[in-house]
Amino acid sequence: MDGNARVSRVLEGIDFAVTIQGEKIRAFVAAETLCEQFGADGTEMSWLLAYARHRAEIAAALDRARKRTMVRPLILLDEDFRPNAAAGGKSDCGP
Repeated sequence: MDGNARVSRVLEGIDFAVTIQGEKIRAFVAAETLCEQFGADGTEMSWLLAYARHRAEIAAALDRARKRTMVRPLILLDEDFRPNAAAGGKSDCGP
């Protein structure tokens, strides 16, 4: 994954780009997903740290998302991180 992750205050999460097989893909993972999946809290710094620490898991989720949809930019969903689990649950992230 490319090293260009940045906080998106508008969408509340991390916006990043990857190049896969020559295709540059913009992607987004929501703060809520970072909180639920990786224990981030409601701060932007924790979102960036969760992204940095869990890049392998995010890359795997991105691969599943690419198979799920051709829509770009890719928005990673909970199901992309837990393909065999039902989506849902309570988030501790937020104000």
